[in-house]
Amino acid sequence: MNTFHKKSLLAITLSLIATSSMAVVNKTDNHYIQIGSFTHKSNAYRLKETTQLKTHQLVTVKHIKKHYVVKVGPMHTTAEVNATREELISSSINKPVSVQTPTQELTLHENNISLPTGKSFIAGFVGIQRPNTDSYFTVDNGSGYDYPYNLDHYSRTIHTSANAAVEAGYRWMRNQQFIPAYSLSARYQHTFDNDIGNQITQYSMSDFTNYIYQWNIASDIFLLIAKVNLVEWHHIMPYVSAGAGVSVNRTTNYNETALPDVTPRTSPNYMSTSLSRFAYHVGAGVDLQMSPRLIASLDYEYQNLGKIRSGDGVDSWAGTNLSSSRYHTNTVMLGLNYLFDFT
Repeated sequence: MNTFHKKSLLAITLSLIATSSMAVVNKTDNHYIQIGSFTHKSNAYRLKETTQLKTHQLVTVKHIKKHYVVKVGPMHTTAEVNATREELISSSINKPVSVQTPTQELTLHENNISLPTGKSFIAGFVGIQRPNTDSYFTVDNGSGYDYPYNLDHYSRTIHTSANAAVEAGYRWMRNQQFIPAYSLSARYQHTFDNDIGNQITQYSMSDFTNYIYQWNIASDIFLLIAKVNLVEWHHIMPYVSAGAGVSVNRTTNYNETALPDVTPRTSPNYMSTSLSRFAYHVGAGVDLQMSPRLIASLDYEYQNLGKIRSGDGVDSWAGTNLSSSRYHTNTVMLGLNYLFDFT
């Protein structure tokens, strides 16, 4: 048994001996076992929640002299106190420090165990993203003309689209104002279809802007993410994050339409395809501790998802495709994290 365990059990034993030596125990007296005292409210409620799962007695938190004190009770007899002591010890609750009657003065101390506590968590996010690609795409039009007239230009538009994500991982929590928590997690994120099509200018000549086109992009993103909360202030915890993984970028639904008074050409009908590329993100945001188990998050991320490319065209366009050498997004999401003990 290590020194900390010995000291904790000794404190319980001495407190209970003092209580049992009373000549008369008035049944109206209330006895309590104090199991912790914290300067941070969230840590006190985490201990309360964990302890309540181990005992049938009521566990409460009281704000006393700038501390949040966690107590078990009230108990009305020495027998109840002894039974609760055994219950706590057998459940591996190692922090009881004193037994109190209504006439006893509360002695405060700061729990300064250096090792962080941890919980598993799951999270869900919804938000919006704004993609960014090359400003235009070029395709060899097969005319045989000299550069740049041998190229058709496909301009693109930028629209905001929806995205959603689920995440699971482990969060370490410290009883400190600075770096109060950090976590590691795995995330799956889906970005919904976004039509980036605009105009087609043939032969690189503005007088030959003859078509508009539609072209959808979407992604399935798999990331490993590290996150560090920087400081805690009134349950608000700003953070920074970084992640890396793989993005599966899909392009679908190519379609083009001739403008009025233009004779339609044979459409390339670029095929749908998927392209897997290395992806990473850097981000920042704010966590709000709503309860010991619930944390709300407001998150911003810059994501580099590699590049996108269509499948090949058909007929005379075989061997050509649309492609962008860069595919970045600016993403804002709202999330809810649920913490739990995984056993």
